[in-house]
Amino acid sequence: MKPETFIIVNPTAGDGQAKKRWQVFENDLKNNHIPYHSVTTEYQNHATELVTEAVSSGYNRIGVFSGDGTLNEVLQGMFKENKIISDDLKLIFFPAGSSCDFEKKFKNNRSFIKRVQADDSIAIDIFKVECRDFSGKQIS
Repeated sequence: MKPETFIIVNPTAGDGQAKKRWQVFENDLKNNHIPYHSVTTEYQNHATELVTEAVSSGYNRIGVFSGDGTLNEVLQGMFKENKIISDDLKLIFFPAGSSCDFEKKFKNNRSFIKRVQADDSIAIDIFKVECRDFSGKQIS
């Protein structure tokens, strides 16, 4: 496994404010000599593809600098045929969206640098929900 964290960045999160926030965080990563590799999302569902490519390339620490939407895309990419694509995969969320409801549920007060340096983790349940109307047609 690669020692650095693969960070997926959505610069349009938070009404475009994530781009500026990422520049600050990236400087912090460099100043603290934290090894990382970052890739910027370019289109819808790109993060789903990126996490699959990252794991295939040997990364097991995936950072998501985004809002809830891109976080969801990353989670979609972490699973194939309802199974996680790697048993030792770690996900680090760096909230940069406008609401970041996922972050609010965990009340994580750690700085972004502390998050990427931390070796501990919290297990959470992830489940898939499929919705259908009365005719059986899938709805979102």
